[in-house]
Amino acid sequence: MTQSTSTRTVLGPGETTTVTVPFGEILRIRDIAGGACCQLVIVNHGDARERFSAPNTMLLNKKVYFDEGSVLHSYLCNPMMTITATDVTHDALPGTLADPGPRPGAELLAEEAAGLGLAPHQVPYPFLAFTHHTITDSGYVGAAASVSNPGSFIDLRAEFDVDVVLANTPDLLGEGTGDEPPGTLEITLLEEEA
Repeated sequence: MTQSTSTRTVLGPGETTTVTVPFGEILRIRDIAGGACCQLVIVNHGDARERFSAPNTMLLNKKVYFDEGSVLHSYLCNPMMTITATDVTHDALPGTLADPGPRPGAELLAEEAAGLGLAPHQVPYPFLAFTHHTITDSGYVGAAASVSNPGSFIDLRAEFDVDVVLANTPDLLGEGTGDEPPGTLEITLLEEEA
């Protein structure tokens, strides 16, 4: 199968957006300059009570760092999205970010998720694209670092109709690695062609 682009959005630092991804379509998030941190929350498009669960995702994948083939699960243990391709690992560990930044990701996500009818306390801990928390020998979850390079990407296939709330928070992780400063993400919705 080939894929065609149906929607493309550029998301700057500190910006948020919500993308509806129909069943079977792929959401591609691409880091333009490197050093990205994209926080995202997945919500069932037909029932906002069903949302992404970091604990279930780690438990059901039996790992804490996610790559191609990893499945992102809901509180009900339903598969929500599958990573179909990526060139780096990602995580969903509830650790700390290097710098709280001018507007923390939780605040940005809550503000954007309000458009889906979610109160701030209903917004779950996010999936962290391009981010990698360290884990010490004693099991302590340390600070996060970006593992993204210019052009790094993640493709997420919807397992049913979902709304994906995204917050671009590169300022939390430091400087980019390319010619441009960190912060610009390209968000693309891909449609599969038969």
